[in-house]
Amino acid sequence: MFHKKFGASIEQEGFEANPCDPCVANKEAHGSQMTVMWHVDDAKSSHVDGKVNDLFIAWLKKEHGQLGEVKSSRGKRHDYLGMVLDCSKDGHLAVDMVNYIKKMVAEFPQEHL
Repeated sequence: MFHKKFGASIEQEGFEANPCDPCVANKEAHGSQMTVMWHVDDAKSSHVDGKVNDLFIAWLKKEHGQLGEVKSSRGKRHDYLGMVLDCSKDGHLAVDMVNYIKKMVAEFPQEHL
């Protein structure tokens, strides 16, 4: 249900769904592409202008904040869906899932090994 509601609401804001992945949408904002991707109730938005992201976060809080707290993070390093996305090196994205894998291994019952 959230997927349908979220997808419909961002389409009303001018986003167009990606034909290859229905959980990714793009729109032109201030002369550059803005991308939003989501999985269940986690979303990631990106745009070169931080003010565009501020406007999106404000809209997100207004539109969906009644469903639960809308949290956001800024910077070069983010936790998203068990991944650490690190953009601290210019022009590069490093994706790290080591902590997520360690957590899975620690929680997996030993008798299944």
